[in-house]
Amino acid sequence: MENVTINTTILPIANETDNINLLSVFAADITLTIIACTLSFLGSAFIFSAYCVVDSLRPENETRRLLLYLTVSDLVVAIGNFIGTIRFIIIYDNKPFYANSGEELASDSVCVVQSFISATGSMWSFCWNTAIAIHLCVALVYCKNGTWSWKVKIFCHSVCWLLPRKYIDINRLGGHVVA
Repeated sequence: MENVTINTTILPIANETDNINLLSVFAADITLTIIACTLSFLGSAFIFSAYCVVDSLRPENETRRLLLYLTVSDLVVAIGNFIGTIRFIIIYDNKPFYANSGEELASDSVCVVQSFISATGSMWSFCWNTAIAIHLCVALVYCKNGTWSWKVKIFCHSVCWLLPRKYIDINRLGGHVVA
């Protein structure tokens, strides 16, 4: 063991991190992520079932439909986070702290798919939140309630579903995986 003197303080330089496991370091993060994903799954199931039951009893409601699209995108984000957490647990279960460089995962197909799911779902969620904000602004400020025209719906779906997908493809072609 070698000693280094910094401001008259002797700090040992050794592999004291040899016995540290990443799962013990990130136990709270892992637990909270799994709890949040589980609650997202349950919340999405509740919103889907409520939409199916109540939708048959009421006329068309554009805000509820936009909420359903937002729920789908948030469910995709939760699935991506859940896959990433489970993958982290599987890979770093018995490895010591210093052995976790992350470079071995750069071309791992599960990691790439999980990154794609999480990034795309997050951008879908942002786009649908923006669409809901625009819809509510139009409904409240201009007092125009009701459904959107089919042209507006096609435009909204094109922007909210396809634009984030194209953004991910452009970044992937540039050699960068957005996480």
